[in-house]
Amino acid sequence: MAGEAKDVSYTGAFISCREPLKPNEVLEVSISVSLLSPRVQAIAEVVWSNPSSSHEEFRPRGMGVRFTKIDTTDHEMISALVADHLDIKDQDRPGEDLTA
Repeated sequence: MAGEAKDVSYTGAFISCREPLKPNEVLEVSISVSLLSPRVQAIAEVVWSNPSSSHEEFRPRGMGVRFTKIDTTDHEMISALVADHLDIKDQDRPGEDLTA
């Protein structure tokens, strides 16, 4: 199955795909983080699924997965990328005090 991983976090991801699996199904995921990095490999469980919707703008087709088994190196890579992404988003808000 091919899909696009979106909203990747420390614990899981949203996978946008044409035919999402059903909740509780287990799958192996392989996520390409960047061209320079090796793929992140994990075993994941489907937590929720949205097979289709007339309101796909608000509820896109896909599934939410929770990582159940992931190598420490891959988990650290995701954690670093999420932290970098959050830092970039914080820099996009000039003048806003995020420490309070």
